[in-house]
Formats: sequence, structure tokens, C-alpha cells
Amino acid sequence: MATTTFQDEGARGILAFRMAGTTGTLTPKSDEGAPKEDVEMSTVNHPLGLPSPHRPLYYLSWFHYDSARYRRFPLHTALIGIAINSVVVWSCGAIMYGAFYKQNRLCKLKIYIVDFDQDGLGRAVSGSFNASLQTPNHFKLVYQSFQDNVDVHRHVYDEQAFGAVIINQGATQAWRQAISTGNSSYNPISAVEMVSQSGRSPLTAGSHVVPGMTAVLQPVLAQFSQSTMSSFMSSNLNNATALANAVKCPQCLSDAFSYTSNDIVPAYNAATLGAKLSGAVFLIVFTFAVSAVSFEIANKVGEHLDIWHTIAWRVLHPSVHYLFIGLSLTGVQAAFGVPMTTPWDGREFVILWILIGCVSQVGLALEAFWTVFGWWILTFFLNLYVVWNLGAVSYLFEEMPGFFKYYHGFPLFHAVQGTLTIVYGTRSHLGLNFGVLVACNVVSIIFLAAATWYRLSRNMQTGFHRFQ
Repeated sequence: MATTTFQDEGARGILAFRMAGTTGTLTPKSDEGAPKEDVEMSTVNHPLGLPSPHRPLYYLSWFHYDSARYRRFPLHTALIGIAINSVVVWSCGAIMYGAFYKQNRLCKLKIYIVDFDQDGLGRAVSGSFNASLQTPNHFKLVYQSFQDNVDVHRHVYDEQAFGAVIINQGATQAWRQAISTGNSSYNPISAVEMVSQSGRSPLTAGSHVVPGMTAVLQPVLAQFSQSTMSSFMSSNLNNATALANAVKCPQCLSDAFSYTSNDIVPAYNAATLGAKLSGAVFLIVFTFAVSAVSFEIANKVGEHLDIWHTIAWRVLHPSVHYLFIGLSLTGVQAAFGVPMTTPWDGREFVILWILIGCVSQVGLALEAFWTVFGWWILTFFLNLYVVWNLGAVSYLFEEMPGFFKYYHGFPLFHAVQGTLTIVYGTRSHLGLNFGVLVACNVVSIIFLAAATWYRLSRNMQTGFHRFQ
């Protein structure tokens, strides 16, 4: 039997022991201070060597001459950790801040300007939006023929545009008739309709689309109301009947034209916004917890299974684990009032559960990573995994540099988009969403199987079972 001899020059003297197979016998060269019986030692490949049974724990200071050989490992590891973390911070920061660097550029957001009025108000509003094109930050305006307001709503819902400003048919004439007849039922907000869809992207709608349209619309309505009222008063200064009728419609005098804001798919539930943002982080972080369980199982019982059964176990265990995590998360969301508005005959809960379970299974890629590169480096990869997946979830691609279009292939983007469809009832992309998620899972399974086969094949060559 092959025998390997080691020497340990510690504070207690010189020790020599032999290692054969997976256990070894420790035999001191001197009987002084030696144990009465041989001591069985594990031959775990520790970077600092095997511990001595004659050395007490925690007995050396950092600068003691006996600790010289122990100082190199922590210093070396610490320097590597600092270097890797620095690279990760720059990589993650570039992705995160790069996604929001130019997100306030409205020129990439398309809105409709629809003039059904074809009169003074319509010309004033259209002219004001045309004038906004001369400003540095403006919308991309689209003038298109529509049948009616419902037709405009349908185009916005189908994500052909981010919003619309509709000058309603006969808006100017309705005011003229109301002030001339004294119609007190005239409603100024019936003049213009501002259409948006916050369910598509709550942050984009709330911070860009609605404020941007309002910033142009409110001043022109106030200015046109004032000029129209001044023109009416100057032309009817000596007409007592006209003035008497005008007084009967006070809103015609104070606020002749206004607008109504119509959010056709409102993001009305604050808990859902948390489910979109915090829930996305929640899912990815849980993949780390599941990977830790898989790591422990792989090290404890993996050496007793053949390669193919080990691969099958490593695929099935996290898959089932993630399904239960998805079920639990969906139940929590339902308990806290996250709505399910899509009319699918009560199947929304199951669809959302499967959707969350699918994106969770992307954690299989995480397991493949640590199987090849080692567990200790997994924490660095997790940071990249989280940030690179979340970089383009909050805002829309239209507001970001073209580089970020690659997120169309990322699983978390499709999980969030599918969740918004199920929760708010936005335009459905579920076919594409599930297709990308399933494809990612298949690729992850292939990589995990290949990584497991590689690691176990290496273990068979060395005769020692180890998952790094």
C-alpha cells in the first residue's frame, strides 16, 4: 500500500504520519507527549494541512513565528476577494446606472395627437404639441386617423403608443353653445381626453408619460380658455342677453376648457408594484438558498449515487423546490391583496404560480456555476446575477440605450411582463414569456447536467468525492 509521509513542525515538536486511502495513522517521531494510541485522521484536502491532535486551539498570535505559514492563505484570499468585488461593483454599477442614465428622454416615447374637433381648440392643442418639438426633451408625436375614442384606446392598449391626447369632437362648438344658451350642465373636462396605460409600466407612466403630456396640455388649455373668453366678452360687451346667459354658465367663464385623464389599464395597487420590484429580487435571492441545500446534499450523499442518478436528483430537487417557493410567494401576494384581473375563469392564480415557478428554475444555472467554479465564488456571481437581471425591469427599453435590448432574452423581464398581464390585464405576451422561460430552463438543465458529469468524472479520476 502506498504511504505518504508528512511533517508538522509545530510548537509541540516534529510529528510524522502516514496516509493511505482515505484515512491515515498519525505516529509521532518522539514518544514525548505522544498519545497512547494511534489517532485516525481525515484526509480532507485543507489548504493549511491536517490539524495536529497535540496542538491546542487558538494558541498563536498573528505575528508569532509559528503562524507564518498560516498568514499567507488569509491574506491571499482577502486580496482575491477585494479584487473580485471591485470588478463586480464596476460591472454591476455600469449596468444598473447605465440603464437609468438617459431614461428621461421623452423623444423615444410615442404618443398620438388626435383632433376630432377640427376647430379652434383642436388647432390650439395640436399647435402647442408641435411647438414642443422645438424643446430639447419632447415626445415622438404621431398624427393618425382613428374612427373614434375607443379606436384610440385600443391602439394604446395594443402598445402602439404610450399615450394619446384626444381633442373630442365638437369640443369648441359645445362651449359656444353652452355660453350662448346659459347651459349650466356644460362640463369643461369633456373637451379633451388624455389617455395613458400605467399597467404597462407604472414608473414610466407615472414619471414620464403623464407628467410630460400634462406639462404641454395644461398651459395651452388655460391660454386658449382665456383668449376665447376675452374674445367672447369683447364681442358681446353691449349684448345684455348674451351676458345674462353667460352668467348662467359660470364654468364657461372661469374654466372654459379642461381635460380628463383616462388611465385605460391603471396600476392601482401598491402591493403589485412591490411584487414586481421586490418580488423579482426575492425570487433570485431564493435561488441562492436552494443552491445551498443542493450543495449540502451533493457533498453528503453524492458519492453513493452513480453519475446519471446524481444528475437526475440535482435537476428534480431544485425544480420541485422552486415550485413550492412559487406557490408560497403567490399565496402571500394573494393574501395581501394583489389583484388578479385577467378573465381566465379563475385560472389566474395557477398561471401566476407556474410563471413564478418557471423563473425560479433559472436557479439551475446557478447550481451549474458553482459545480464548475466552486462554492466560494458563488457569492460574487450572485451579485452579477441579481443586478444584470434587474437592470431593465423598472423602466422600458425605449428609455434606455440600445445596448439594453438584450434584456428581451432575459428570464426575469419575461416573468415581470407576464405578471403584469395576469395582475393588471395588459396586452398578453404570455406565449413569448413562457417560451423564453422554458427555453432558459432547458438550457440551464443541460448546463447543470454537463457540469455535474464533469465534476463527478474528475472525482472518479482522483478517487475522492468533492463538490467544490
